[in-house]
Amino acid sequence: FSGSSHVQAGTGFAQGFDRFEDVSEPRADGDLKPRIEHYVQDVLDEIDLTNGEPLFVFIHSISAHDPYQPPEAAQRALALPPRPTVYGDDLAGGEAQLKWVELAFRDRIPMDGAIVGGLSDLYDAEILAEDTQAGAFIEALEQRGLWEDTLLVFTADHGEEFGEHGSLRHGRTLFDEQLHVPMIVHWPAGWSPTKASTAGLLDIGPTIAAVAGADPLPAAQGRDLTTTPPAPRYWHAEIAAEKLYALWDDRFKLITRVGNDASTSLYDRERDPRELVELSISHPARLRLMSD
Repeated sequence: FSGSSHVQAGTGFAQGFDRFEDVSEPRADGDLKPRIEHYVQDVLDEIDLTNGEPLFVFIHSISAHDPYQPPEAAQRALALPPRPTVYGDDLAGGEAQLKWVELAFRDRIPMDGAIVGGLSDLYDAEILAEDTQAGAFIEALEQRGLWEDTLLVFTADHGEEFGEHGSLRHGRTLFDEQLHVPMIVHWPAGWSPTKASTAGLLDIGPTIAAVAGADPLPAAQGRDLTTTPPAPRYWHAEIAAEKLYALWDDRFKLITRVGNDASTSLYDRERDPRELVELSISHPARLRLMSD
């Protein structure tokens, strides 16, 4: 069940599934994206058809994603402060957000102030709404007697930036507000987690295969998190369109931009979790190690 227009059968993501549902179209007036509450019952109906047989379900929700249009109930629950309007339109309307963000990038508007704060508040409300739906889904599994035997992995493919490093949304920088995402695992009965120094999205496939009793994935780059904790390792991310690359371990992160605007930045994520203090001059040995 994919709410993303990028994760579709036409881009190869239907391979291996008996059923692939495109749920990326908005179903409510004024919405610019789908909301998980509009199709979560479809997921439960599919689960009910299995009569307890083993089942793998992938749900790709973009409810917590720009443009930020949280349900009114989530906004009330957080008691959000009054937000500014954009061109006379409510900031939560979606179209106004997209127009303002486009102009912000074009005209290099400072990424602070009431509008960016309002966007961040709306994103918080979207996360609350997503959390509420996740909780309802888990309760439905409990009511069906399936929860204790279920491996559930709750994660995200990226975070969002709200001006922390001069940008908005995602896909333009490689700081932790975009890369450090949650990965919450509920283990089925009889399984217990091991403590890994670092874990990432690459580990999900091998871990699911192990718990399901399947053969190890031969081409997997990640590791099975149910086995002996792996040694500290490096992680890599890139934004090819921005010619931007990042390499990090448990503590340090190196960000490199190539091309005409070439640059290198080093950060100590343990002492400086917001990645504000650049260390390439004061830590030349670490810079050489990670650059090699």
